[in-house]
Amino acid sequence: MKKTILFLMLVLFLLFSSCSFDPDNIIPPKLNSKVKPIYDQLSELAAINIKWLADHDGWIQVVSIPSPEGIIKFTYQERWTHFTEDSKTCLEEMWIIRRTKNDEDGQLIILTSNGYKGDVIKLRQTVYFNDSTEGLNKKPVKCLISDRSMPLNDLNAILKNMQFIQEANYREDIYNGVEVIIIEIHYRGDDTDQLGTPQNAIGKKETLYYDKSTGNRIRLDLAIEYPNEVWSGSTFVDYEFFYFENLPESIQKKFDNSNEELMYYLDL
Repeated sequence: MKKTILFLMLVLFLLFSSCSFDPDNIIPPKLNSKVKPIYDQLSELAAINIKWLADHDGWIQVVSIPSPEGIIKFTYQERWTHFTEDSKTCLEEMWIIRRTKNDEDGQLIILTSNGYKGDVIKLRQTVYFNDSTEGLNKKPVKCLISDRSMPLNDLNAILKNMQFIQEANYREDIYNGVEVIIIEIHYRGDDTDQLGTPQNAIGKKETLYYDKSTGNRIRLDLAIEYPNEVWSGSTFVDYEFFYFENLPESIQKKFDNSNEELMYYLDL
């Protein structure tokens, strides 16, 4: 556990600092009293989650199922990530994004086993049909397991927007038969681009549900705040997680074809 915590501290530092660093002199971020308990909870959940991901040898499918209601419309997503047990990196990945479950693929992002990444739908529209190299990246990239940890990503977002936090709290509960930690954060500010709120909004409230045993985020509730204490546009996303030793046949075929298409564009 000590090794996991030390690794997490290093990951957090790299996420929150763009400067060079001395590994023997890591300075934790400055926290206000509202954020400190949330920071502690998410740090613990992130350590649990990174270990859970690293303990798998095969494919983890994460399905994001959005509410059809609300001013902000989340997308339906499937992310298939190939992990090896005890590794700190992902091997390969396919990320499918649609407006709704039954729509055509809007984005299909492939990460190959040798580190090449691209959205084959975007490349098809630009490179193939329009003879443009826009969006074509021929440099290999790394996929760290920490990149796929939802509580760690959420912690990064909270620290980035710490100055907008009006209130933050957490509690333990049961959700759909699962022991969860529920974190609620109220943001308020006029930087709508950074907060991801509509132009006429003054804030938002996020309620995040985490499975205590895996650290996975299993639900996100979002409400938008308007002037005069008006709350509207509530929406949500549910998340489901599945493990496969090998990809299902239809997904394997889609993954192989998309890999082949991405390599075709990279070889142009």
